Amino acid sequence: RQQYGISTKYIVAMVASFEKNKDFNSYIELARRMSLLRNDITFLAIGGGSTLETLKEDVNTNGPSTVIFTGKVTNVEEHIDACDLGYLLTYSEGIPNTLMEFMALKKPVIATDGGGTKELVAHNESGFLIENNDLDVIVEKTNYLLTNEEIRLQMGVNGYQIILKEFS
Repeated sequence: RQQYGISTKYIVAMVASFEKNKDFNSYIELARRMSLLRNDITFLAIGGGSTLETLKEDVNTNGPSTVIFTGKVTNVEEHIDACDLGYLLTYSEGIPNTLMEFMALKKPVIATDGGGTKELVAHNESGFLIENNDLDVIVEKTNYLLTNEEIRLQMGVNGYQIILKEFS
C-alpha cells in the first residue's frame, strides 16, 4: 500500500506478461466498469511485456485512475499478499504459476476457463472460472467477492488447501 500510495479498502491484481495471449484489455475494462459501481478498489497490473506501454497510454488517456501498472517486480509474493483477489484473464494457458501463488497465499481467484486453469481452480470453491470476454460475469463475481468477506476468505482457504493437497 505504501509503495504505491494506495488508500482504497481493496486491492486486486493480475500478474502476467503483457503479451497477446494475456487479456489485460479485459482486466482494464473490468477496472473501468467497477469504477462506475464502487470507488474502493485499486487494480494492480503486474508484469512487463510488449503490450504494456500501449495499455498504459490507453489508461492514461481514457482512465480509469484506479489502475496502477507496476511493471516487472521481483517481490511478486509481497504484491499478492497485499491483495484481496487475484485474476488471470488469458486466451490460452497451461497450469498457471500465478494462480498457484495467489492460492498459496489464500487469495480467491477469478480466471478464464481454459487449458490447465480448470485443473487448478475449483469453480465456486476457490474462485470462479469465467468464459473469455464475459465481462458482465467477471464484474458480477468481483463485486460478489468484495461484498461478501466471509465467502471471499473461505474461498482463499479452499484454494490454499488445493495447493497443499495437489500441487505442493
